[in-house]
Amino acid sequence: MGFALSGTINEHGSEVQAVISADWGLHNQLHALAPRKIRKRMRDFWPLFSRLGQENEEKQTAMLHFIFPEDKVFVLLFPASKEIVPEARRNFLASLASHPELQSRLAKEFWLGNEKIYELYEVTRNSDGKVRQ
Repeated sequence: MGFALSGTINEHGSEVQAVISADWGLHNQLHALAPRKIRKRMRDFWPLFSRLGQENEEKQTAMLHFIFPEDKVFVLLFPASKEIVPEARRNFLASLASHPELQSRLAKEFWLGNEKIYELYEVTRNSDGKVRQ
């Protein structure tokens, strides 16, 4: 596990409502390296993301409201070249594209030499469901 990723989460994790691992293999190590106040915010949601695409629209929306409260969250992923559960990454990115109330940005990429190893997204769900400019 990258200490740079852990350091970023430990430094900025208190600024978000949750720190979500969207692929298998990210959560346990980060959770172990986090201070207690950050651990309480950490969620291992790769199982939810892996089946999200199989759900109907109503169920997807309910799951996304559960995953993304009306506040800012961090979402951790492996890059496409390193993903463990491909459908989890695919469903996460598809949910951002199909639910405009979810505003996102790639907050940081983590590299080892010239190889990307982690991605950190910042996602905010607007409470009124409308896109803000």
